[in-house]
Amino acid sequence: MKKNRLFPFFTLFICTMFFIGAVNFVCAAEFSADMIQSTPDHSVKGKVFVKGENFREEITSIGGGHPIIIFRKDKNLIWTLMPQNRMYMEMPATQKGRILTQTDQNDIKDIAEKKYLGTEKINGFICDKYRLVFKDKARGTTTQWISKKLKFPIKVVSDTTNGKVVVEYKNIRETKLSDSLFNIPAGYKKMTMPCMPGMKGMKRCPFKRMNK
Repeated sequence: MKKNRLFPFFTLFICTMFFIGAVNFVCAAEFSADMIQSTPDHSVKGKVFVKGENFREEITSIGGGHPIIIFRKDKNLIWTLMPQNRMYMEMPATQKGRILTQTDQNDIKDIAEKKYLGTEKINGFICDKYRLVFKDKARGTTTQWISKKLKFPIKVVSDTTNGKVVVEYKNIRETKLSDSLFNIPAGYKKMTMPCMPGMKGMKRCPFKRMNK
């Protein structure tokens, strides 16, 4: 894989991890949706599949392939699949001892001040609107629109020191989803996680193939 193809993917990966860290959902419904995500440098589209506390994000518009990110809360893992290479990366869904997806209101209180801003209709769903002001100033503030019906944020706007990140779900379809969407397909090989900015042990490190 060429370095110039990896850069936009890892930028997206970091932004996706930021989004995961910002959301708060408990026992969400099953649904699929179109996803639009924008950062100061990139705008990408994709599809998302949510089943309970697990979700899958398929990127359909980014250079260097169409990565898939799967979050498995039951396994405390995040998998990043690269279908064009039939490879995947794996990382724990924890950071400094804290699970990335804040599913417990007590955890939210530990990391941010949360303010209720009323209700608003977003993409056909009545949502509770909240603003989170993080104690870690580098994370800035995040505004969430959490669907009352889906128990899931269908729009998130994060204002950080690196600029604004917006994630929004449209064309939401409530439907039963196969468990296979949230598993690694047969035949994929595992690769080591490359070091990235803001992550422990950051440095230049080569990719290394491993057997699954």
